[in-house]
Amino acid sequence: MRNGTRLTVGLAVVFHAVLLLTLASVLFQFLDSLLPKGLAKQVSHNTEAYFSAVVLVAWIQSVRPRLHGSRAEWPVTAAAAAVCLAVALVFYNATSWPTRFTTLNEALFALAVLIPIVQPRTRRPALTLGMAGALFAVTLVGSRNAFIVDMAETLAVLILAPLALDLFDRRVLTADAPVRRAPLACWIAFLIAMPLVLHMVTYQVGATGVLGEASRYGVRFYEAFILMLLLHAYFGVQHLLGGGRVGERVVRRRTAERSAA
Repeated sequence: MRNGTRLTVGLAVVFHAVLLLTLASVLFQFLDSLLPKGLAKQVSHNTEAYFSAVVLVAWIQSVRPRLHGSRAEWPVTAAAAAVCLAVALVFYNATSWPTRFTTLNEALFALAVLIPIVQPRTRRPALTLGMAGALFAVTLVGSRNAFIVDMAETLAVLILAPLALDLFDRRVLTADAPVRRAPLACWIAFLIAMPLVLHMVTYQVGATGVLGEASRYGVRFYEAFILMLLLHAYFGVQHLLGGGRVGERVVRRRTAERSAA
């Protein structure tokens, strides 16, 4: 195994282990024993981002390349999306369950849409960016609608993901895609700064009127910003390590074995 490959596998193991441990510590309430109480409280607010990052990175890194071009590609993709949707509906309607579990319904709704969106090898940015624009318009128009408010985290992910994956950082889905460093740096700065601005406007300034409504709705987007940052960080580091995708290596090896036979 080449050094770059070992580092890439190590990165995947560490990334998933840390996020799964964090997620488990929140869901089963032992995070306070791992982190200072104040920090643990802040970390515990972002379980949807951790869960979504674990699923999306695993899919993009290992499952997606294996499925490309196979007969099973779309049946498996549709089945994965259907499972996410079914579990999301169960969590959404499980009003008697602890909220630390049921809050994952919004992440699951988003994954039910995102998994089919990220699957195609040939990207169609006009389509995905158009979807993001349409959802942003729906969010603006329906910001006082109870269902739109409930689905804030889902809508935020579906608005930001096309921008992240098909515009600013195409190497997440296409490992050898060129990287435009200046726009990507501006995008990363936006993902970091916007939650801070929304927090300040909502909780420190105490804005009222239209600005207050927008900021109070916007703070529900925190986990979407964190999810995008986790995706950029993981695949950015992977790009630097140069080990490639686990699934792509498996496909290349199988192709070589079939050719040799």
